[in-house]
Amino acid sequence: MKTKLVSILSDNKYQKLPLILFASTILAVGGFSVPVYAADKSAPVDFVADNLAHDDKAQKIIATGNVELAQSGRIVNADKVVYDLKQDRVTAEGNVALTDEEGNVYFADSLDLSNEFKDGFAEKIRVELLQGDYFWADNAERKDGTVTVMNDARYTPCEPCKEKPNKAPAWSINAQKVTHDDVTHSVTYNNAWFEFFGVPVAYTPYFAHADGTVKQKSGFLAPSATFDSELGAGAELAYYWGIAPDMDATVGLQLYTQETPLLTGEFRKRFADASLLFKGSVTESGRTERSAGTEFEIDDEVRGHFEGVGLWNINENWRAGFDVEVVSDNQYLNQYNISGEDLLESEAYVEWFNGRNYATSKALFFQDLRIDKDIDQPNVLPEAGLSLVQDAGKALGGRFALDMSMLGLRREGSDQDMNRASARAGWARRFIGGYGLVTDIDAYVHGDVYHIRDIGDDNDKKTEERIYPVLNFKSELPVARPFEKFQMVIAPVAGMTIAPDLNESDENDIVNEDSLDVRLDATNLFEASRFPGLDRVEDDIKATYGLRTGFYGYEGSHAEFFIGQSYRFDDDDNPFARGSGLSRQRSDFVGSVNADFLDTYHVDYRYQLNGTTMNAQRHEISAHANWDRFTLAADYFYARSYFDGNNDNDEDIGSREQIDAGGAYRFLPDWRFRLAGRYDLGVDEGLRQADFGLDYLGQCLSISSTLRRNLTDDSSGDSSTEFFIRIGLKNLGEFIGGDE
Repeated sequence: MKTKLVSILSDNKYQKLPLILFASTILAVGGFSVPVYAADKSAPVDFVADNLAHDDKAQKIIATGNVELAQSGRIVNADKVVYDLKQDRVTAEGNVALTDEEGNVYFADSLDLSNEFKDGFAEKIRVELLQGDYFWADNAERKDGTVTVMNDARYTPCEPCKEKPNKAPAWSINAQKVTHDDVTHSVTYNNAWFEFFGVPVAYTPYFAHADGTVKQKSGFLAPSATFDSELGAGAELAYYWGIAPDMDATVGLQLYTQETPLLTGEFRKRFADASLLFKGSVTESGRTERSAGTEFEIDDEVRGHFEGVGLWNINENWRAGFDVEVVSDNQYLNQYNISGEDLLESEAYVEWFNGRNYATSKALFFQDLRIDKDIDQPNVLPEAGLSLVQDAGKALGGRFALDMSMLGLRREGSDQDMNRASARAGWARRFIGGYGLVTDIDAYVHGDVYHIRDIGDDNDKKTEERIYPVLNFKSELPVARPFEKFQMVIAPVAGMTIAPDLNESDENDIVNEDSLDVRLDATNLFEASRFPGLDRVEDDIKATYGLRTGFYGYEGSHAEFFIGQSYRFDDDDNPFARGSGLSRQRSDFVGSVNADFLDTYHVDYRYQLNGTTMNAQRHEISAHANWDRFTLAADYFYARSYFDGNNDNDEDIGSREQIDAGGAYRFLPDWRFRLAGRYDLGVDEGLRQADFGLDYLGQCLSISSTLRRNLTDDSSGDSSTEFFIRIGLKNLGEFIGGDE
């Protein structure tokens, strides 16, 4: 006959029984940072057993046969539970199990608790946590309610194989003894082995770390290994210093067989409304430089780099910050695999936000690391801007907007400097007419004032002004028709821009700093001015037209196409240079193709064709395909170059052309290999980079290894053979080696 006691609250001797079962079962895995739950003493206890006896003489409560206690969402099961009131001792035997309110399950063959339940002993511990962690221990002992000692313990986050439950996990940590101290929040291991697939690969007689309750603790970080054909084999050792809860630092030393050591450092600090980050490195080594096409060696000298980032959220409307990057020489970042950047930008700024309105002021400094640079980048002192935008519908059904900016460019020595002040005031509105015709109108007046100094050999200076109004509108009429498996949309687009004719000689008197690189594409075709900056403007009247088409499958596939062109009504004094796609009266055709089929095949294609001959001017293709076990991806780029400005023919007299391709094949459920390469198809044709990779992608373990060959010149710091590896251990983080 089963005995059931519900809501046992008044008798303390019954109340302690489920509480200690909860605590005791969990304490056995305390060494692995599992939380200890304290049951709510006011919560009701459901107590079920086949038999319940109370020995008044021995002062024992004995429950046997399918014992189950439930409280606050936690359930304890056992074959037998004995509570000795006289000795304040609880024992449980046979299939002891606890399921907590989160779904974690704890098993033990038996347990014994005493000393007001501060001391305890459990046999054959096994834990299955909901997040996928698994623990085993031959036995566990709790001392003074603060220290848990486990013997012959094992931990793994790897899910057991259902077909072969006794199969060794991908990785595990086995230790002769594991001790968890609740006071110091530390976990120590004695005679610990790290195993891969049941094979011991690393041993340590002693190992310690903070438990899961500690957010910060000083100590040595996991080492990393590297290999680079220029640097040789290497290893990195780093020490983490937890200065305060809101401040820390890391100091590292990278050792190489073919170069002098590299010292690294990082400092971080957080405030209530701000943050700081500083990091850098320093060494003494040589390098290969190039001048006038000749490479030469530089002897050992002190080299290094520094980075700093700061952010201050002053209030909900204001913030300020800085971002600094400096390096000793052009090669350093590439040579030591720190960064592949070729232009470093440092800035200090302040920003203001208020609804749609925005203001900024900043100073910018540049360090050009390109080997074949023509001129030095100017420093920006200062750059300031203000943008005020009215809510839609507030002004004649549209909105007013005002933009103002200031820019100062400074070059070292007697090179040309420039100051510019600009303002633009305008009104914009969208109209939706009959049959779905959508028309956008944008009317504005723009003005600039320039002060230029250190002009030419005589270091002259001058002031130039410019003001011009612009009216720009665009109309689009989308038409849709459904079919059995897809819907088709056709949308002809047309626009016109009306602006005054600016005198070419006056325009040439204004220095061009920000509008040198003009690139026509489908995204800016309908803009009033296709120049990327403010120093050059697109004058006169032009018409722009195009066709947008789309096919949209009901299962999610789609294909979108666009092609368009613009036409200048007066081609005299065309402001665009040859090669821009806009130097003729009829611009080049630009277009795009974007298609996705069943989430398996994807193509993104952007092109530019000569407006008269339809010859290719630029192609950019990105495509990838994903099958069950096979993935392919490719990027292709082609752009014509114009070396002879007097060449009026459309012949290809120079080009830049490159293809990047790669693929991956999963030849086993958890294994795949990768191939990738970059090939230059331009004037200096040849392979630039080749990668081969092998990956293991398990449930709790990932290993990614890559062999890379860079084929460039020594003066760039990039010509090398590299090998790097990334090992990911679930719940423990990653071990990284090489240039990753």
